[in-house]
Amino acid sequence: MYTVRVWIERPIDQVWDYFTTPDNWMGWYGKSRGPGSDQETSKGPIYWLLGEQAVIERILKGREIRVTGTRSDTNFRFQKAGPHTTIVEVVQKESLATGNSNTPLIINKTVWEQKLSILKRKIECEKVF
Repeated sequence: MYTVRVWIERPIDQVWDYFTTPDNWMGWYGKSRGPGSDQETSKGPIYWLLGEQAVIERILKGREIRVTGTRSDTNFRFQKAGPHTTIVEVVQKESLATGNSNTPLIINKTVWEQKLSILKRKIECEKVF
């Protein structure tokens, strides 16, 4: 299990709106979530870059999205760190369904660090929300 976080200089509602807008995923994640993906609805499918399919298990609007996948389970957490600062965390652990070893997850940590850095840059460059 690991946690990756980034501080974004935007209010939490703007970060949440950007993150949950499907058209924005191509800009920071590098791939759309796939047909039928709707991050406002639980049980919607997500297709990760490495080919893993996952399901959105829980959404706490403005706070957390929990995703369960075939290889790993991922929580996206959003915390207010000030009036104009938001912390976005990605917490990833091996899937309870498979019990796979932690080794592949460590490789993903660097990828998530890069993706969150891009997310930060994209959101902070937005002029209008």
